[in-house]
Amino acid sequence: VSAVGLFAMSKINQGAKTIYEDRAVPLAQLFDINDRMKENSLLLYGAVANGRAGQPVGDVAGSVSGNAEAISKAWAEYMATYLTPEEKMIAEAFAPRRKEYVEKGLKPGLALLAGRKFDELNAHMTGEAARLYAAAKVDLDKLVALQIREAKAEHDLAERTYLISNIVAIATLGLGLLLGALLAIAHALVDAADHAPPHRRLSEDLGSVDL
Repeated sequence: VSAVGLFAMSKINQGAKTIYEDRAVPLAQLFDINDRMKENSLLLYGAVANGRAGQPVGDVAGSVSGNAEAISKAWAEYMATYLTPEEKMIAEAFAPRRKEYVEKGLKPGLALLAGRKFDELNAHMTGEAARLYAAAKVDLDKLVALQIREAKAEHDLAERTYLISNIVAIATLGLGLLLGALLAIAHALVDAADHAPPHRRLSEDLGSVDL
């Protein structure tokens, strides 16, 4: 029973570790990437609004650059985790689309902002940049959904392992108790025969003699 319990605990711990390292951590990394990509778009939209209103736009370029660097770092860490074949395929589709969004969406937008071309920046952000962002976001959302699906599958497996281990442990315990009871009965019968009165044993022996 102890061995069954230890095996079950080992499998459950392994499942929990897999959920944390291969799903929870990557999910946090993907959420960070998603939030920073969205923030970069909002920063440029905000710059359009502030610029048109004659308000300071702030250091949008510095914030966008910082987010882009953080995204690249989070993505590299994510790619270092375990990836299923499906996950790897989606990730390989996302990477060039995210790069295209940076090169053809964010950088031209920052150039227009630097030139204080707010109307052109607005047209760019609502047109080409929005299209590129949406294309990258599709794959990013697929990766997030995959993490949740795989985490649920690992959780369900851990639950099944726990249930099966309980059934096996109960069955093993029942068999052990049954075997113990049978051994006790056998021991009692042998002990009773050994302590039977001599005349009874003699009569039993004579009764077994073939006359």
